Amino acid sequence: WRLNKVLDDAAELRSKIKAADLEKANLEQALVSEKARSDSLSERFSASNGTTESSKTELSNQQDMAEGLRSSNQQLQGELDAERTARLQILHQLQQLKRTELEELKEVG
Repeated sequence: WRLNKVLDDAAELRSKIKAADLEKANLEQALVSEKARSDSLSERFSASNGTTESSKTELSNQQDMAEGLRSSNQQLQGELDAERTARLQILHQLQQLKRTELEELKEVG
């Protein structure tokens, strides 16, 4: 009677060991899958950081270029204002000359 009990217990334990081995294999496979997923996410994160740094550098370069263009624009605006002032002075001188000519013509005529 005890021998049957021991044999039954041994069979039950073997079944439990087999189920535990199967569960262990499934968990190991899930672990490998999760490790691969983790590696993939880590690579994507690293690539994302590289893209972010590249974008920051490009933004900085664009801001520097825009500042240079603003400075150049201000310089050109100053030159344009100076040219306008010079042309206005020439126009006033020309008008004064024409007035003087008209007065001389009136005197002669």
